[in-house]
Amino acid sequence: MIYFYYYSIFNFLNVEDEFKEFEKIFKVTFEINEVEILYLETLGCLSSEKGIILGARLQKQIEKGYKIDYEHNTYFKELNKKLEANRINQLFLTPLGWFIAILNLRKYYTYINIKAGFEE
Repeated sequence: MIYFYYYSIFNFLNVEDEFKEFEKIFKVTFEINEVEILYLETLGCLSSEKGIILGARLQKQIEKGYKIDYEHNTYFKELNKKLEANRINQLFLTPLGWFIAILNLRKYYTYINIKAGFEE
């Protein structure tokens, strides 16, 4: 989920529909608790950063990767609220976390740009 929302770039015709479909396929609940975060940090899959500017991560990815007007898109603003309410915007994948995410996403999205998270 973190990779999909914050790093990946796809060649979707309708980005909003694909994001909604992703939520259905992976049964996204937008919930992660401290124990799960600590466990994933211990495994070396992610790191947590407490001082994150709200809204900046998803908005930057949406506007850069998909050229969508974030400010006038209700779905993406609501998505951002869910991510921020559960502090998912404060979680960053390590290289191991990226690798696991890419392997899982490649099962469903064969056209994923796997270099997207590595590019500036």
